[in-house]
Amino acid sequence: VGGWIFNNGCDYTTIVSKREGNSTYNGFHLSYENQGNFEFIIQNNVNAGGEIIGVPAISNQWVHIVGVFDAGNSLSIYINGQLANSQSTSVTSLINNNAPFLIGSLQTPGDWSWDGKLDDIFIYDKALSSTEISNIFNYCILPQNNLQGFWNFNEGQGITVYDQTANGNNGIINGANYVANTPSQSC
Repeated sequence: VGGWIFNNGCDYTTIVSKREGNSTYNGFHLSYENQGNFEFIIQNNVNAGGEIIGVPAISNQWVHIVGVFDAGNSLSIYINGQLANSQSTSVTSLINNNAPFLIGSLQTPGDWSWDGKLDDIFIYDKALSSTEISNIFNYCILPQNNLQGFWNFNEGQGITVYDQTANGNNGIINGANYVANTPSQSC
């Protein structure tokens, strides 16, 4: 899961999430946390925490970020096509939850809203390889196998953001604006 982000520097904001729970959490989120880190967090029936990997955040410039969960093996974050951090994980799968996939929000639309800009957001149902991530960053080549959604935000107006895959995972825009300032490598 990943895409292009422009972080304005406000902590506790979410890039993408698919997480449910009230007393326990299940799912994942890619966020900017209060420690000054971008973090990729996997949670399986936990009250707090979970499997967490982070890298120092970059603010006030476009950054390509990708979080990779390789079930039972590793949790990784890539910045601008390069592996920035990786750690082993014993989590072998995520609990299938009914939470929506949210762009710019955590768990409930409007919670932990992203403070910045987002572009070319994507999600796969497999762990991407370092070569695939490099190709996405450098050449805008998104492998089509296992691509569950890709949103380029090129609509320019309206409240619907269209999934560019054949999966039809269109979304409703809530409280965001289109801007002309996009990354130079935008797909």
